[in-house]
Amino acid sequence: MAAFIKLSRGGSMDIKSTTPFSSLFRTSPFKPVQEHMRVTFSCICFLPPLLDALYRKDYQQLNEFAQEIVKLESEADNIKHEFREKLPNTLLLPVDREDLLSLISDQDGLADLTEEIAKTLSYRDMEVPDPLKDPLDELLEGTMEISVAAKEMIGRLDELLQVG
Repeated sequence: MAAFIKLSRGGSMDIKSTTPFSSLFRTSPFKPVQEHMRVTFSCICFLPPLLDALYRKDYQQLNEFAQEIVKLESEADNIKHEFREKLPNTLLLPVDREDLLSLISDQDGLADLTEEIAKTLSYRDMEVPDPLKDPLDELLEGTMEISVAAKEMIGRLDELLQVG
């Protein structure tokens, strides 16, 4: 596979693929999906401190975390809407257009659920009974593991273009 390397202003190297397949695309359609996942993951990363604040009954901090989650979810929505508007119908894409739209919608569902959890926990001061803390912690741990894996997978989508 032919490729060339150029130095960017910051001194880092950009590897540009010159395969016939990759030359059919103007830019990677995965960049907005990856940016959306970055914001979604940032949103999800507020869940552990949010739950910790709830356990400690620090409702002021819980509300601050909830507000940050709401802001990030709104940013994710904006990225999703812009992606939908700008994704061309006629341009040849390395994957099906509907698959890309479905992927970003699924990702957005994660941000939406995170926001829903944050809002629910911030509506009123509540206390988590001790018998529920361990199961909640296990659920949170699994959620974080899956979220890290999803972020890593989405981060590697550009490899599809390089393989051609």
